[in-house]
Amino acid sequence: MTRIESTPSQDSATAGFSSPRIVRKHNKRRESILKAAAGVFGEMGYHRTSLEDIAEHLDLTRASLYHYFPSKDALLSACLEFGASEAISRLAEVAAESGELTPTDRLRRLIQAQLTIITSDAPELSRLFLSAMDWPEMFREQARGLRDQHDSFFRAAIEDGVKSGDFTCPDPNAARHCLHGAMNYAPVWLKPRSPNFAGNAR
Repeated sequence: MTRIESTPSQDSATAGFSSPRIVRKHNKRRESILKAAAGVFGEMGYHRTSLEDIAEHLDLTRASLYHYFPSKDALLSACLEFGASEAISRLAEVAAESGELTPTDRLRRLIQAQLTIITSDAPELSRLFLSAMDWPEMFREQARGLRDQHDSFFRAAIEDGVKSGDFTCPDPNAARHCLHGAMNYAPVWLKPRSPNFAGNAR
């Protein structure tokens, strides 16, 4: 298996900076690079994307991009981790806040949170996970692990609903896959900020 060059953690990457303002500026720039890179990877695929393409999209020099990420592989890996961690963190908050709700209401809130992420808050990062067939195996393996964490919130809500009788579902796994398929393609069907945007869903 090809080894992915490690990318410094956010803390170690900013350890030498002299002020919180500079740290915030660095982190904001890094986040903008990740979102832009995810958009380019999602549109062009892994093999057709180069660091030059991403640098040009951001109006950066390649040397400036190397300051944040040492290689294309490190950049894609960071995009996956960043996108998944954002979604997983949001879903974890929803699950914690809705623990006393019925499985139906909990699943509804999880769906609303997911749709908000993929249609408004981080559409570039979400689309990246739809282009996995183009990736080398090491990235597909990374994505599978991240998906398992992400799916656990929906899996738990569906299983609880089946146990309580809220849901009649002969095959919970098939139902969950169909649900994710519908949610993942919502950005294709909906325009963010439209009247039908997920934030207005009920």
